[in-house]
Order: sequence, then C-alpha cells, then structure tokens
Amino acid sequence: MQKVKRIIKEHKYAILAAVLCGLIMIGPHIFFALKLGNAYRGIYIIQTDSEHVYLARMQEIIDGHPLMGSVPFLEYKDKPPLIPPTLLDLTFVFSSKIFSVSLVNILIFSKFLLPAILFMLIYTFVFKVSEDESSFSKFNAIAAATLVVLGYDAIGLKTIEYLRNAGSAFLLWSRPINPIFGGVLLFSILLILWVVMREDKLDLTKIISGAVILFFAYVSYFFSWGMMLSILGTLFILSIVYRRYTYTKNILGIALLGTILAVPYFYFTYHARLDPIYPSASIRIGLITGHWAVFSFVLLGVLALFLFFIKSDRRSDWWMFCMAVILGGLWALNQQIITGITIYPFHFVQYTKPLAVAVLFPLLFIKFSSQYKLVYKWMLGFVILYSVFFGIYVQAATYQGSFDRYADIQRYKSAFNWFSNNTPKDCVILAKDPDEARRLSQLIPAFTHCNVYETDNVHYLIPSERVFHNYMVFLRLEGVTDINAYTQKYSDHIFGYFLGQNRNSMKEKTLVELIDRLKHDYPQFLKDDFRKELSEYRLNYVVSDGPLDEKILRSIKDLEFVAEEGGVYIYKF
Repeated sequence: MQKVKRIIKEHKYAILAAVLCGLIMIGPHIFFALKLGNAYRGIYIIQTDSEHVYLARMQEIIDGHPLMGSVPFLEYKDKPPLIPPTLLDLTFVFSSKIFSVSLVNILIFSKFLLPAILFMLIYTFVFKVSEDESSFSKFNAIAAATLVVLGYDAIGLKTIEYLRNAGSAFLLWSRPINPIFGGVLLFSILLILWVVMREDKLDLTKIISGAVILFFAYVSYFFSWGMMLSILGTLFILSIVYRRYTYTKNILGIALLGTILAVPYFYFTYHARLDPIYPSASIRIGLITGHWAVFSFVLLGVLALFLFFIKSDRRSDWWMFCMAVILGGLWALNQQIITGITIYPFHFVQYTKPLAVAVLFPLLFIKFSSQYKLVYKWMLGFVILYSVFFGIYVQAATYQGSFDRYADIQRYKSAFNWFSNNTPKDCVILAKDPDEARRLSQLIPAFTHCNVYETDNVHYLIPSERVFHNYMVFLRLEGVTDINAYTQKYSDHIFGYFLGQNRNSMKEKTLVELIDRLKHDYPQFLKDDFRKELSEYRLNYVVSDGPLDEKILRSIKDLEFVAEEGGVYIYKF
C-alpha cells in the first residue's frame, strides 16, 4: 500500500492529466444527458466510426449469439464469424449483468476509463524509455501522452483539413472497443518488452504476461496484433544482430506462447476461410491483394531524426528498442510488398502515429533537455496546451453539431421498447430511414433483440446475392426509378455498400460489373411484386420515421399498421 501511495505521489500530475483526458472524452455525453434531463432516453451521441456496430455486437451476445456469425441478419447466425467477439465485448456485457448497469452506461464510462489508461501507459513508456527520473522527464512524458490521446488528429499532413470538418466525429480514442483497446494492449506489451530487455534475464512471469496480452490482441483487433508481431519480429532480428540472446529467448517465448493461446481464434478464422462465401465476404471487411508500398511520413520523419541525431549510441538498448518500434511500424504498413495480402493497411496509422510520438519524445528529451532546457520546456508546454485545446474543440464541435439530431431521436426509444415488449427474440425489421444517416436501421440491432432485413453492415459471411437483393430493396424504399441517373450520381455509395473502403483496380472492375447488373436487374425488380420480393427472406415488421409513403404502402400489399411509438410507425408484414 505504501508503494502505491508513493507512486501516486510521484506521478500525481500525470494522473491528473489522465483524468483530464478522460473527462474531455466523456464530457459531451454527460452534458448531453444533463441538458436533456428527463427527455434523455438512453440514446447517447453515437459519433465515432462503427460505434453503433460495436453496441449491436454486444447486444448480440445478450441475445444469445456470442459467436457473432451475423449480427444484423437472422439467416446467417450459425456461420463462423469473420470478426469474433473481443475480450472487451464480453467484459462489457458481463459487467452490465453483474452490476445491473445498462450496456450504454458501461460503454459511456469506458470513454473516460480507457483513454485515461492509455494516457498512463504512454506516459509510463516515454518516462521509462527516457531513462531519467527528474520532473522534467515526467513533463516530457505528459506532453507525449497528451499529444497522442487528445491531439492524435493534429499529427500529420491533414490537420487543417480535419479542423475544417470538425464536428462530424468525436476524437478517435473515444471510440469504444477499438482502436482504444488495441492501443492499451500495444503499449502494455511494449512496457513488458522494455523491462525484460533492461533486466537482461529469462523471466517466465513476464513471458506469460506478454503472451496473454498478445493473445488478447489476437482475439480483439487485427491491427493491434499485426503491429505487435511486426515489432516482436523486428526486435527478434535486432536482438540476434546485437547478440542479446537472452532477450531473443524472451521475445520468442512471448510470441510462441501467445500464438498457442490463440489457437481457438485461428480455428474460427480457418473455419471461416473454408466457407464458399469467404472470398466475396473478405473483400467487404477490407482484404486487399497486391504488392504495393504505403508511406508513413510521420514514421519516416522520426526514423530520419534517429539516424541523424543518434550516431555514437547505436549499440545501446535504448537505440535498438526505439529502432525496432519504428521499423516494426513500417513493416506492418508494408508487409504486403512481400506477402501480397493485407487488410486496409491505413488502419495501422491508428498505432503508427502514437508509436512515432512515443519514441520521438525520448529522443528529443535526450538530445535537447540539457543544452536547450528552457526552449524545450516551452515547446512541451505548447504541445500540452495545443493538444488540450484541440481535443476540447473537436469534442465541443461534434457535440454542438450533433445535439439537435440526437435530442430528436430520443423518441426512437419508445419504438425500441415496444419491440422489446411485444416481439419474440430475433424478429426481423425492415426500416425506412428518413435520411442518409440511416439511424433507425443502425440502432435497431443495437437497442433491441431484433434483427434488420437490410443494412450496410455486411461484414459477415453473407452471400453476395443477399447483399445485392438488399441493395435493390434499399433503392426501392428510397423511391429510385431512374437507375442510370442514380448509379452515375451515387457510385461511391454503391462501392462502399458492396466493397468496403478500399479502392483498387480489381475493385473498380467489380464496381463496373455491379453497376451494369443494377442497370439490368433493377428495372425488372421495380416492376415485380414488392411483397413477393421481400418474402424471399424472413420479415416480420416494416417501420418508418413517420407514416410510410402511400406509394410504398401500395407496393407492399397487406401491410397491417399496429402501432405508432415516438413518431415511428410500425407495420406488421
């Protein structure tokens, strides 16, 4: 206990800074609930990428489908998962049940807790690697951690563009599950690897600890374990080059034991690969083939500084370790040059930026803290203030830009409650959304025990024919009649719906084929009996924000109006 008190006292300013970062992350959600008062129904501001998907995944566990073979669709629940449940998914659901706290509140609290933990891990890493116990070194580490957690999007060449568009999304590290959990695991294993290297002895406890962290990464996020393996591999090679054979054994032990622990995960992924649907489904989750390079100007810039400044110290532990982190990051981005396969490598930037900062600040501290102490202190102060103001600005702008919309859709909770109370588990709903944000269809799997008939969340082993059918259903609900004009105007939407984020020559060719097929098939689909087309797959209810358009009501014969809840009209199919 005395040791804990001593640590808290010695690093109190870092702990306060971590709490501040957590409060900036969770602040908009607290203000939103307080501002709405009794009108707040539990639909918080969901303004980070795929956040509704993460919430739906956890709801899927509650609904009795823990393997997540198909979160939004009923028909494919027994398929092996392309993205199995993560440790954090299971932890959040378990915590919700144990403490009788809503899943939403658990997730919102994580927006405070996980960024604060990430801050402390980065702070500790930079402080230890700097190998200086002074308060100046702590100040340096606080600046690095603040820049990563609050100023992540201020690092790089697109900062001005990001600021112009501020208000569309909260800060990256407020996004639940990943990449935040992957970042926590990544810096945890880096700390273990650093301590093991400095001790220079075979340490079974740390091997097991590192292996468990690697296992958690395996079952959580491809980009975190991909980065870990890249750094472990680079450290393995450098440890042999520098004849640090004890360290080589520790690295090998962590990598092998962690991989052995993850055998069940690899079984799931192997089983998924055997499915005949896998080739088309893998494209939708971002799988890319080809031999091409990805440049990270941030990593390359830090590498150049290392090579320029550090000349006499190249055989030290510090130099070897930091070089392994930089080169490991570059390898994770570019391993497809040799292997010919990757999954959207630009997602690795979520970790290459923090890693670059985490090794740059020890370098700058070692090089400039003595000769240019005052100037360097002012620079650190500027970094901290800029990061804090940047973080507050982005959070506040997103809160302000989203407030009215989310205040309005609190009424959806009445409809969600109706489905929870009046329908069996796994009923299927087709939603007619009021706008392109598609909040109704996105939130149904996240806030009810029901599935949806159509959604753009297709990262599962779903037949391409079902995806194509769903898109034509979407077009018909949107009232599209001129398919030629639509495909010309909305080719980017078609690409994203069918092929994900990654554009390359192979996918562009597939896009042309999809558009040609839509032009050929949709006119006939538009003429066919809509109810008959919808009956190809299970459907129980059709819902709409406001009454369904008369044209749609006429096309879907025998729809029975059953309720209106919060402005959402519910029809039985």
